[in-house]
Amino acid sequence: MGLEAVGDLALNQILSKLGPKETAKVASVNSALRLRPLRILFGPNFVRMILISLLLLILKATLFLLSRNLATDLEMMPCVPSGLLRSVHDFNSDQQQDAMLLWLEEHGRRLQDGIIKLQEEGNVRAICQFPEEPPLCSTAITNGVKVRASAVFVPEATDLEDSSEKYWFAYSIRMSLLPEGCFINGMYFGSCQLQRRHWFIYANGNIVSDVSGEAVIGKYPLLLPGERDFVYQSCKPLSTSSGSIEGSFTFVPGRILSVAL
Repeated sequence: MGLEAVGDLALNQILSKLGPKETAKVASVNSALRLRPLRILFGPNFVRMILISLLLLILKATLFLLSRNLATDLEMMPCVPSGLLRSVHDFNSDQQQDAMLLWLEEHGRRLQDGIIKLQEEGNVRAICQFPEEPPLCSTAITNGVKVRASAVFVPEATDLEDSSEKYWFAYSIRMSLLPEGCFINGMYFGSCQLQRRHWFIYANGNIVSDVSGEAVIGKYPLLLPGERDFVYQSCKPLSTSSGSIEGSFTFVPGRILSVAL
């Protein structure tokens, strides 16, 4: 199967998760990102430079992420490691790999395997980029409480010229109570409620942030057996391109009587 066919399959897999209205919105967004708004914002010379840059990137089979400094410095970051690429225009290579097709193929694979999933909020359907299955999602179950955590890189907020807050990452926490409920020392509880959280955030093996306090995003979620996950997201800038987070949540069996839900 050729790379073009792989790309078509991946794209169809992505679009198949969305309904006709969402597919139409994708087409509308694609139509909106044409030269006219670019000319209004940046002028014809900037547009010409962008088009030349895009052409060079296509010829090199390279896909880039756009940073916060794109408008001022044209700052971009490679999306796919160069070691995986073999230009489609390199006829001496029998394993041609195009960055865009590789990205689409990986995105389609994650959808197919359920690593990333369709999310519905009211009438809005979208593909959530936070992984929900291993190995890109960490899961811990303690006394019937299940917590899942995953993170994604946020290139549009990244500033490679900032030494202390160069790379931005967003993380998602999902917590739920198993259908069997909460068991502590042989006692069964039909609910439990979050009281505190304590996080250590690392960069280059060093602790750069120690977060401790009550609640999460101002909420004390009450977990009931078999109900939908309570989900919250936050973000953190790091000075390095990789890091880690570890920590714990403290839950109270039953509910916290002094907290108004």
